[in-house]
Amino acid sequence: PTPMECPGPSWPRSARAALGAATAYAAALAAVHAPLLAAPWARVLGPQVAGLYVWEAWWFMGAWRRFGDTPLHSTALMHPAGVPAGPHSPLAAALYWPLAAALGPYAGLNAFALLAYLGAGLGMFLLAFDLTACFPAALAAGFVFMFGHEALTQHALGQFGQAFTGFVPVLLLGLRRAADGRPARAA
Repeated sequence: PTPMECPGPSWPRSARAALGAATAYAAALAAVHAPLLAAPWARVLGPQVAGLYVWEAWWFMGAWRRFGDTPLHSTALMHPAGVPAGPHSPLAAALYWPLAAALGPYAGLNAFALLAYLGAGLGMFLLAFDLTACFPAALAAGFVFMFGHEALTQHALGQFGQAFTGFVPVLLLGLRRAADGRPARAA
């Protein structure tokens, strides 16, 4: 559909459309995760395996100060052979660590998990809006991607590295725009 066939904002007002979508997604997340938001430092979204990110942040951010060698290997676990201790999802870890430093380990992990949902929904909204020029359709696509089976399963399992999928639709949007011959600043 063209913007004339579909109600809602068009690309000249895309910032307003993206803000509206982000607000709708944030409101949905707040409604779904209200108990968590009441005390984000007291519990972690997902089961105990989510604590892996808490441990990784503690280990990786200070391993070379505490134990000397490399933060990518630890003999503090499975002594004397040790185990690889590098982040298993470097992009997710790089985004989580500043949140953990600013908010604390559990609140930081919860903020990361909620931002992973929000990023997935907003990323898909941008791609769908570019493809359809239809705000309601793009908003629905973002909700479906944000609360899709893969995202819900990975969040329920505490596998936040795998749940961080918001960059995928943004990457596809950039590739689509580059293939259309749009200028680099538009991709």
